[in-house]
Amino acid sequence: SVKALEPLREVIAEVDEDLEMREHAVFALGQLEHADTMPMLLEIARNQDEPHLQRAAFFVLADHDTPEVRHLFEEILLTN
Repeated sequence: SVKALEPLREVIAEVDEDLEMREHAVFALGQLEHADTMPMLLEIARNQDEPHLQRAAFFVLADHDTPEVRHLFEEILLTN
């Protein structure tokens, strides 16, 4: 649901929030069927400073076989 996106985005972005809660928000984001969830997860995977959240995004994205996800994984594998 689109109504759930903004609260999840806020929890993920709130650095003072409990890390486990932020991770749960990333996983919850992956469960939503909405066009904006994939760009949000890709953004977290690419640019998140917190490694736990970045890993959570990678984990969620691994279940999505899309060109954007393949490109992200190729980009990471080829640059490291």
